[in-house]
Amino acid sequence: MQRLRSLRDRSTVTRAAFAGPACEMRVQQLGGCFVVRLEGEIDIFSVSRVQERLCGLADLDYVVVDSNPARFDTALARALRVAGQRARLHGRVMCVAGPRDVVEGLLEQAEADGDLEYYPDVADAVESALAARKRHGQATPDNRPA
Repeated sequence: MQRLRSLRDRSTVTRAAFAGPACEMRVQQLGGCFVVRLEGEIDIFSVSRVQERLCGLADLDYVVVDSNPARFDTALARALRVAGQRARLHGRVMCVAGPRDVVEGLLEQAEADGDLEYYPDVADAVESALAARKRHGQATPDNRPA
């Protein structure tokens, strides 16, 4: 987390509650990518809203999803796959960070392996997204190269 501290000075955090307090999505902008933290239980009632929001973010910029605090199920894996496909349409990558055994198994079940990049650590996922931005010659939101 030390690596992310310098980026946090310029970050913005927004929260959205879906289907009550059991599910929350926090979005933070860090140096040219969105970091989305999913918290609580994401169920069949809230997953469509989560997918819609992730796709909207993927339309705007690179996205890193921190799924550590969320209860992960196949509906969420499918939502991540759809958002990952949306990111690829824009030439971007969507990264997912979380426990390897949980995330990889569910992404495999949802056939989302090729649409997302997996990282065990959020900081590594952010670094990868920023490196991808730099490789593609895209500037950060404040028009500075990543």
